[in-house]
Amino acid sequence: MTTNSRRLFLQKCFTSVLQLTFVSLVIESCTSKKNEPSKENKTTASSGQCNDYSDLSKDDIAKRESLGYVERAPTTNKQCGNCNLWLPPVAGDDCGKCQLFEGPVPAIALCAYWAPKIR
Repeated sequence: MTTNSRRLFLQKCFTSVLQLTFVSLVIESCTSKKNEPSKENKTTASSGQCNDYSDLSKDDIAKRESLGYVERAPTTNKQCGNCNLWLPPVAGDDCGKCQLFEGPVPAIALCAYWAPKIR
């Protein structure tokens, strides 16, 4: 009887540790995206001027919309910053550019024509 209760105790301890580890990883990943000063968040902070379209014509803005352009990609694995069509910012500029349309483009944006970077 003692062996069985010891085994049950160890199983419950192991299961509890696994559950706590999983929950802490989920919480950490959620809070790190919001609070950590990561490269992505730095880009977000500077993307305010990257979203200034005052110099663009209505046709340029319409072209962005027709290409499915969004200012913030839903995932980090598909963003303008890792697209083959994205042109990184030049010295002194916070915004990149795209080969498909005019105007500033932050690294965290995305459009329907995303293509993986060729290295």
